[in-house]
Amino acid sequence: MMRVTVRNEVNSTTIEVEGKLTSDWVLPVFETWTRVAAAGKQIVLNLSDVSAVDSHGRRLLMEMHRRGVHLVGSGLVIRALIEEILAD
Repeated sequence: MMRVTVRNEVNSTTIEVEGKLTSDWVLPVFETWTRVAAAGKQIVLNLSDVSAVDSHGRRLLMEMHRRGVHLVGSGLVIRALIEEILAD
């Protein structure tokens, strides 16, 4: 199961993802991102409540980062994943 919440702020939009960012759930996150990106604001992707990321989810995160999305999260696994993506 997964949930995606969008929070609009003055200068940015935060997309909060909860659950597993795995192959079955990558498309909803991608669709939300592309819809939100059309507004032209800075996008923050909050992964604090993500419990697992597979290779499909990782590819999406890498592409989002490459296109300027700011990745944030908590927990050892998610923070390590974000650090790896930022280093690539």
